[in-house]
Amino acid sequence: MEELYTQAALAERYYFTDRQSSMAKIRLFVELACHELGKHFKLRPPVHGELNNKIKMLQASGEVEEWVIEAMNTLRHDGNRSVHMTEVNGSYIAKMTVSRARMQQHMNSLYEIAHYLGQTILGTAPQCAYTWQEPMSCELTSFVTDALKGSKEASFYLASSFYNELNEMSQQQGKARWWHKEQYLDKQADLSYWLEKTHRQGHPQSWLLLAKCYSKKLLQEQATRDAKYCFKKALASDEEGEASL
Repeated sequence: MEELYTQAALAERYYFTDRQSSMAKIRLFVELACHELGKHFKLRPPVHGELNNKIKMLQASGEVEEWVIEAMNTLRHDGNRSVHMTEVNGSYIAKMTVSRARMQQHMNSLYEIAHYLGQTILGTAPQCAYTWQEPMSCELTSFVTDALKGSKEASFYLASSFYNELNEMSQQQGKARWWHKEQYLDKQADLSYWLEKTHRQGHPQSWLLLAKCYSKKLLQEQATRDAKYCFKKALASDEEGEASL
């Protein structure tokens, strides 16, 4: 299903740079998926009309699982917003704002629907994780290159970035939680790797970042290096006054 793959790949490509375009591609994916499922289940009449109607026809057939219908409708709703203008104080604005957390939810739904299509229509067994993994942005990629060449500032930037992401994820609880356990563990591994690297490179702020990670339970304390010990080390080497705060 090459066209479905193309739309999904474009949705992921625009994820960091243009979320409105990403949502438009997601909507196209959902519409194409409706036609593919309609053909697979030999629905009569064939799916047609507005996207809302196409999804209703799939639902009425009883052939498509309800969670797929719900996910399609959610993606359709925000996808529709991405291709419409809004009027603000007499001016028309063709701009849509989507939070990163909501985009992650949408991309994960897209990924799950893609799995469902592969298994239902093609009969393919899953060959990768069931949760979508956020790609690394181009900005981070350049820092990775510099860090691997020995830049301790680049390593510290990466460690700080993953610390902020993991800290934000840890604060999402209950219904507000959008991430899966596997995503959290991946971010935790990234944080641990780059923080240890910047610490070995001797970055002066690595002690403070270690202390923050341990105190917030983002990383597990070590027998010879706990939060209290790291805070003391941070205070001893603090040149900017941040550790004392």
